[in-house]
Amino acid sequence: SAKSMVLLSTQTASSSATISFTSGIDSTYKEYIFKFINIHPATNDAIFQFGFRDGSTAYDATKTSTYFYAQQHIIWDTGATLAYDTSRDLAQSTSPHKFTTNMANSTQSAGGNNTPGANFAGEFILYNPASTTYVKHWTSKYSYNFYLAGARNGFSAGYVNTTSAVNAIKFYSSSGNIEGTIKMWGIK
Repeated sequence: SAKSMVLLSTQTASSSATISFTSGIDSTYKEYIFKFINIHPATNDAIFQFGFRDGSTAYDATKTSTYFYAQQHIIWDTGATLAYDTSRDLAQSTSPHKFTTNMANSTQSAGGNNTPGANFAGEFILYNPASTTYVKHWTSKYSYNFYLAGARNGFSAGYVNTTSAVNAIKFYSSSGNIEGTIKMWGIK
């Protein structure tokens, strides 16, 4: 049978500290997809990240994760990179998972090259968050402006190591506010 997507929530931030989904993540769906549209930090060189809530009020559920990326430089040189970044890994950590390295905000310029509309775009999938038997897996893929030096296509994945249900997720910047839209779908 074909899967169908049901739009559950759309949140748009014009200058917010966080975008949090605190309702709608439950046993109704086995899969939740989040789409990031024009996410950018208000502060230059900020990092876009997230944390899960598993029944408490804190977004500090224990995570294990991994990260790799493909990158094309445009300012420093014309080199390209494909790399596994161990500094982004989490191993049984309550720290936030970092989607990005330092992002340019939407008004920065460097090396005579203006980067209008610098932002982060992509998707994040959370699998079976209501399970009280298994860990909760997640995968993500996205693209963003790496500093002002080029384009980075990132891939990260991991799991929330708890048998408690994951009932909320918070997306936020390492410093300052964020702007943009995040949509959440449930998959039947």
